[in-house]
Amino acid sequence: HCQGCHNPQTWDPMSGYEITLGELYQIIRDEELNVTLTGGDPMYNPEKFALLAGKIKETTDLTIWCYTGFTFEELIKSPSQMALAALCDVIVDGPFILEQKKSSLLFRGSCNQRLIDVRRTLSTGIITLYTPDNILNLE
Repeated sequence: HCQGCHNPQTWDPMSGYEITLGELYQIIRDEELNVTLTGGDPMYNPEKFALLAGKIKETTDLTIWCYTGFTFEELIKSPSQMALAALCDVIVDGPFILEQKKSSLLFRGSCNQRLIDVRRTLSTGIITLYTPDNILNLE
C-alpha cells in the first residue's frame, strides 16, 4: 500500500488466480519472456522467487530484473534475499518515495532508487550502476 503505487490492483490478495511455480516457469520459457519481479516486494518471499529465478537461469538466457524497496546494502545482510538477488541481472533498489518522483527517470520512479548491475557488483564487490550504455547488453 505504498503511497503513489502504480499497481494498486495487486493489493487485493483475493484477486487474480493461483498457478504453480512450474506452470509459471513453463509460460515464461514457452513465450521466451524476460522476467521482472515486482510488487508486492519479491524480497519478502525470496525463497520461492529464488526457486523460479534459479530454474530460469539454469535453462534459459532470459534476463531477470527485480524491483525491491530494500537497498542492496540491506539485501547483503540477508542470506535468503541475497540468494535471490544473485540470480537477478538488474535490481532496482530502494523504496519508491512520492516526494522524489520523477517521471523522466529510466526504469524507476523516484530519485533515490538505483539500477544495480548485479553481476558487475558481485564480481567487483563495489555497487555498480546499470547504465543506458549496457541496458541491452547483459554480459
